Amino acid sequence: MNTDKSAPKTAPKTAPKPVAKPVAKPVAKPLAKPVAKPVAKPVAKPVAKPVAKPVAKPVAKPVAKPVAKPVAKPVAKPVAKPVAKPVAKPVAKPVAKPVAKPVAKPVAKPVAKPVAKPVISLKNDKINIIYTCFWTSFDHTKEFLYNEIFNSPKYNAIQVLYDEFNNSDMDKTLNKADMIICGSSIRNEYQYQMMKKYGNKTILYISEPLEHFYKLSYNLLSNNVFRAYYGRINNNNNRIKLPFYKSLINRNTINNINNYLDNLSFDEFCKKEFCSLINRHDKGNTRTNMFNKLSKIQKVNSPSKLLNNYSNASFEKEGRDNFQKRHMFGLCPENYVTKLPGYVTEKMPTVCNNGSIPIFCGNLDDLDKKIFNMDRVLVYDHTNNESMDKVVNTVRDFMDNKEKAYLFYKQHPYTDNAADVFEQMTKDCVIRVKKIFGDIIKD
Repeated sequence: MNTDKSAPKTAPKTAPKPVAKPVAKPVAKPLAKPVAKPVAKPVAKPVAKPVAKPVAKPVAKPVAKPVAKPVAKPVAKPVAKPVAKPVAKPVAKPVAKPVAKPVAKPVAKPVAKPVAKPVISLKNDKINIIYTCFWTSFDHTKEFLYNEIFNSPKYNAIQVLYDEFNNSDMDKTLNKADMIICGSSIRNEYQYQMMKKYGNKTILYISEPLEHFYKLSYNLLSNNVFRAYYGRINNNNNRIKLPFYKSLINRNTINNINNYLDNLSFDEFCKKEFCSLINRHDKGNTRTNMFNKLSKIQKVNSPSKLLNNYSNASFEKEGRDNFQKRHMFGLCPENYVTKLPGYVTEKMPTVCNNGSIPIFCGNLDDLDKKIFNMDRVLVYDHTNNESMDKVVNTVRDFMDNKEKAYLFYKQHPYTDNAADVFEQMTKDCVIRVKKIFGDIIKD
């Protein structure tokens, strides 16, 4: 009995062999499955029940660490660093530097260079007369005052062109000049300030309607900055009239047109066409309305660019004088009506010299009215419709009554003493300029 009882006590020592088999089987299976992703489920169930603690710890650590670390580190670091660094730095630096430097430098250099402007040389042993601010084609040697006064060995008369004025030290030049003859074309602030500074030894030549074209010149005129003014302006105090039409009116032209009208027969007059207009533009609104009103009476022949209804080729072949002479009336308003009386150009004298009755719009002064026979001029105000209608009705009445129109037409276009008045006016211009600039002009 003792032998039988001791046998079972020693028997359990050989029992571990069958335990090793069940352990080998569950380990082989979970190693094959983790490759196919479903490893987590079969390992968790068999290990948790028989040997929960010892199996779970060794399996979880080696599997989790090697998989998670090597994948996260090599992928995240190499991708993020090389992409961020090379893209950000090279793009920002090369774009900012080349654009900023070349733009700033070339602009600054050319502005600084014209500071040292040359001084126009004058003659110390002469009375220096400077012509400036005239139009491009102006030639001072053909100017009235030059030929009447300054074409003499005692004077050094020079012309400073527009570009020379802007690129020279005109402050020093004008300071050395004895007298300045300034044209109407004061175009910029620099010229304005220079002319204003030396206005006391300057005479302004008025050749244009200043308030419409050259407002800087008009401002100086309005403030009486200059010592004197001459040209197309009324004759008063330091204003000296020298009309633009001076080359068109003399004793010969007056006698020629008077003889033509005196010998014109009624039949010859009746063969004439109605009215002419020769202009390129109507920027001053002095022409178009009157043209349209007169056109309701008969056709107004208009070559050139404005309201063209007549062959320019035929007009050029015939010539202005012959073209105008075969018309009873000539529509000849000024381009602009200026606030300054006495601004009269060649338009009305040209019509008068060819025998047509002038239909005029402009601002005549007292001297103009002593030259033109105002009884033969039809004057209208382009801003007043009633004034225009009055002239149109007069013209219509003449066209309905040719005998009346003939008598009106045969009047002389200039006054009987027009030549004397004109000659005296040109002499007075010279006398008054010498008197006003007596400290400079020496006979």
